Amino acid sequence: MNPFLTARGKWMLGLGLLYCMVGVLAREPLVVLLGQIPIVLLAVSALLCLPGAMALDRRLVRLRLSPPEGAATRQTRSSHVAGHALELDLEIVNLAPVAMHGFRTLPFVSAGLNVEPAEPIGRLGQVSRTQARFRLSCPQAGRQSVQGFDVVICDPIGLVQNIDYLPCVHVFEAYPAVGRMRRLRTRRRDVAHVLERVGQTVRQPVNSGTDIRELRDYAPGDPLRSVAWKATARARKLVARDYEQEVSKSTYALVDISSTMRGGQRSGQKLEHVIALVSELAENYVRERQHIGLMTFDERLYAHLPTGNSTAHLRRILNHLIGLQTVASADLTEFDDAELEQFLVDYLLVQERLDFRKGGQLDPTTGINQALLERWLQSVLPAEEARLASPVLNEALVNPTLSPARRFLQLRGVHIPYRAEARLGMKERGLAEAIEQLARSGRERHQILVVSDLCGIMNLELLTRAIKLAHLKGHRLKFVVPFTPAYYDEHEQAGARYQVVRELFTTAETEERMRVVRRLQSLGANVKLLKPGQLVLDHGA
Repeated sequence: MNPFLTARGKWMLGLGLLYCMVGVLAREPLVVLLGQIPIVLLAVSALLCLPGAMALDRRLVRLRLSPPEGAATRQTRSSHVAGHALELDLEIVNLAPVAMHGFRTLPFVSAGLNVEPAEPIGRLGQVSRTQARFRLSCPQAGRQSVQGFDVVICDPIGLVQNIDYLPCVHVFEAYPAVGRMRRLRTRRRDVAHVLERVGQTVRQPVNSGTDIRELRDYAPGDPLRSVAWKATARARKLVARDYEQEVSKSTYALVDISSTMRGGQRSGQKLEHVIALVSELAENYVRERQHIGLMTFDERLYAHLPTGNSTAHLRRILNHLIGLQTVASADLTEFDDAELEQFLVDYLLVQERLDFRKGGQLDPTTGINQALLERWLQSVLPAEEARLASPVLNEALVNPTLSPARRFLQLRGVHIPYRAEARLGMKERGLAEAIEQLARSGRERHQILVVSDLCGIMNLELLTRAIKLAHLKGHRLKFVVPFTPAYYDEHEQAGARYQVVRELFTTAETEERMRVVRRLQSLGANVKLLKPGQLVLDHGA
């Protein structure tokens, strides 16, 4: 219970104390009596508010969020389009035999959610049920959650208020607005130009070794298996077989999900931009019936989604992209297992009122009853999986295994901070692993689109070997590089110190990125810098 005086109550208390002081100094009992009346009235108001406060403290008021009636969504998990308003019905059930006045709610939501102020409920009758509707919007794609509400009640005349927290977990997914995310000035032909430039044609032999169209001179870059050795011996020069061919577009998007991609003027701005771009590109490819695959990486390959061109495949791509905001792997997040357990215990103390720092067998390092915590997680995880599991959480992951504590927080939509600092020289390992895996898998040739800010790349030789192997196997590489300084606005009212720091940062970032870009270009890779608001390749780029 957290009772406190409202603004009206504070004025009443001040007035009563003033009258009492004046009455004592003037030795006027009547004035002192007048000063005691507001104070007594405040005490009565506090007593009237106390039953409702006790009911909240005992959680005799239950809250439940659900989509409006008629929406074809699950009870505890729904989805909508990022940037659009979402309406939710809040059902309030009062099991206490006392009425509550001035009932209103203040939600606790994920960072980035915008909540419109809801109208106060007013009076909540004893043993009653009511419903309210509130609106929220999510400007960015991802898995979002409402964890609960601060509930505020007051006495009948509004002098004393009480505030208490009630849990109400509701998780939903905000999908990118594919097909509607283009800027107002972006025309349809610009998107077609993007497809033409990014999804370059790749010719693949059909029935290799049987459907030969003609013999021709060997050209640099032709695979050795196309060489006609008998004809080469007769002509005394390299001769290659030319097969009947079909034209297809096949692209792999390799997306960097490291901590440097989660920066910008606001947290996660670069990654949000990349998610929108790749979602739009995938939607265009599927509409054109062309194949597209997806890989995500940090210092290791995080997920691999093979190529496809169906609507179900597009849904899998979108599921994985919005799941990038809910990474919970121990090697990619800021908390180690001990720190995560402490974080979880603090969460459960508030959310479920369970204290795992009491009782025997406490861990001497963390002060947590780990055996009891593990048993509790094992007992509740099946129900949480049934309620909140989603393909967004493990779509195409290379290693989806999580500890029970990490899985519980992930299901509940509790954000586990991503690793704050990238380890220098590690990102290129994940990128090289992804490129080499594509180069060594089958005979199909791909257009490989790498989306990375290239920050923290030190070992260029490792990356060079992977790129050369990809070229040897007939793949084409294109790098799209979000230029970090472009994601920090130049504020006209910013001080001179900010401008100097920004200029120094821009200069150093440009020099470091261009060093890597020049090396990539020397290897035959096409490199384009990306700024906020751009498509993967703007028209005329």
